[in-house]
Amino acid sequence: MSKQPSNVTDLNRRKLITTLAVAWPAAFISTGFLASCKPDDLPEPSFTGKVCIVGAGAAGIYAAAYLQKRGIEVVLIEASSRAGGRMMSDTSFCDFPLEMGAEFMHGARSVLYDLALNLNPSSISEVLGNPYYFFNQALRNEEYFLTSSALQGSGQTLLQIYDSLSNYTGADLTLEQYLLQFPINQNLMEVANALIANDYGSSLDRIGMYALREAEQGYASGTTLFNLRDKSLISLFEAAFPKVFSAIEFNTVLQGVEINSDGVVLQCSGDKVIQADRVILTVPITMLQNNSISFTPELPADKIDAIQSIRMDAGVKVFLKCSNAFWASDMASILGGSVIPEYWISSAGKNTNQYILTGFVTGPKAEWLSALSDSEVRQNIVQELQLMFPQNDISALVNDILIKRWLDEPFIRGAYSYPSSESTGKRKILARNEWGKLFFAGEACNSNGHQGTVHGAMESAITACLELMQS
Repeated sequence: MSKQPSNVTDLNRRKLITTLAVAWPAAFISTGFLASCKPDDLPEPSFTGKVCIVGAGAAGIYAAAYLQKRGIEVVLIEASSRAGGRMMSDTSFCDFPLEMGAEFMHGARSVLYDLALNLNPSSISEVLGNPYYFFNQALRNEEYFLTSSALQGSGQTLLQIYDSLSNYTGADLTLEQYLLQFPINQNLMEVANALIANDYGSSLDRIGMYALREAEQGYASGTTLFNLRDKSLISLFEAAFPKVFSAIEFNTVLQGVEINSDGVVLQCSGDKVIQADRVILTVPITMLQNNSISFTPELPADKIDAIQSIRMDAGVKVFLKCSNAFWASDMASILGGSVIPEYWISSAGKNTNQYILTGFVTGPKAEWLSALSDSEVRQNIVQELQLMFPQNDISALVNDILIKRWLDEPFIRGAYSYPSSESTGKRKILARNEWGKLFFAGEACNSNGHQGTVHGAMESAITACLELMQS
């Protein structure tokens, strides 16, 4: 999730989350501990066999590192030709690593932040600034949003709703249905979509209130955003776990999993067969939904139901290289666009003299943008930014554009899982191991509110590893 930058409003939300936050997951193992401890310091495993991990994203890499540290034999296979999953950086568009997928560290109470802190603390940069809101065809600062008589308190009402999602007690409506019960200016619905729904990975009409409450109640890592000044997220993993990266078997597509009395047999592309004692699946939820992996015996009915209930929509990131910073000096983000729900400044806090404005969109809007050509995407975004910044010639200021359509990734096919109306309580079922031999990890398996994040994927990996080691 993108999560909004630190600001006055966010301080109120941080107090709320601190009050409601659950304890750190029992399965949490700090990256510093993982990187520095001796094997004898780790929990003593009952299991000593061979593990095949499927998927070299954040969960797969972290699980492999943990098991390798304990001396367990690991085979890590990846369907694509690269590691990282939804962590991907580009080094050709500008003079710093540009995050094509996951970009932020969400809070200082997370394994991902701990990883950066242990490896290179000087590279950590807090995302500062204030949100701006686009409505009624004008861009407004937060003071106007909260105090303008023209809005009749709608801005305050919307942010109060945002701050109280974890306390929701009504029926299981969609987020859109819930918001329509309040006296909110309808011109602010695009702001609400950006603030909550797009951030969680979809749209107002696809987010369910019970699942949203479940996520909000569990979220405990903090809402202060951090990024890296001169590094990419995947580079942290490469630096921390070189042994894992050197052993990844790329272009190996899992096609079938057979559980038998001797262990696990994995049928892969090219007639490759891998025999192991245990398997950890870390593939995106979309890869489980498309039935490209067969299971023998079949998965339990409630597991299949959980797989089909947890949704993941399209995601698009657009990067604009601009000749100067035409936005306000205190601006961290823009919320409320009808083409791009949220913009932010990816060059802020970086070791660069360039100006990179990033747009992020999920759900139906991302599906629409994914079908457009690059020139059509540019045209739509320039038109929207021209409305936001009428005093500038935006077309002349945008020198280049880079677009990442995550639907185009054949082994990912989307952004990240979101709290759909059908998904309440289903993440624990998805994460449950089957027959003591088949384990699941990945951001969609995270049931403590950190789904949709890199650190949530890492947490799920440790949970799976600890269960596996005692199986």
